[in-house]
Amino acid sequence: MDTKTIKIAADDPLTREWAEVTGRFFLNLGMIEFLAMEFIVKMADGYKYKSIKKKFLSQKLTWIIENLAECSDAPPETVEAIHETLEEIRQLSFFRNVVANGAIGLAMADGNGKDAPAISGILNYRPEDTDQDAEIVSLEEVKGRVAESEDLARKLLDHLNGIRLVKSEAKPL
Repeated sequence: MDTKTIKIAADDPLTREWAEVTGRFFLNLGMIEFLAMEFIVKMADGYKYKSIKKKFLSQKLTWIIENLAECSDAPPETVEAIHETLEEIRQLSFFRNVVANGAIGLAMADGNGKDAPAISGILNYRPEDTDQDAEIVSLEEVKGRVAESEDLARKLLDHLNGIRLVKSEAKPL
């Protein structure tokens, strides 16, 4: 590929669509991160909160899962439902890391190399198929994850508003 044809800030419809879709995805994950922190604020004493807030999202989710039963008045089936939501969020956070850290995959728009390359996807350098060096994450897959992240943010907010949380002798992280 001739790198002289690459446009860094191309203002074309496909680039704008990628920006809008990935932006919505990251905003939803930002809301999820905020809601996870709200669980922690309500569950952790000051010194624990200061330590936990610096952790990665998956570590925060683990701490919430491990301490939720002791810090809430929720019945076991509600605690289990919250755990399931948190585990779904954990899986989605792995996808977030792919989108955040993956390189843009480019392809020639016209197929013969005369036009500037266009975004074809995001490269996942850690595909599930270990025989592959990388795989392409498509715009359609990111769109599906936008809907998934919106749904998980709503579920987490409903869980947070549906139970009473108290600070207790929570386990360390």
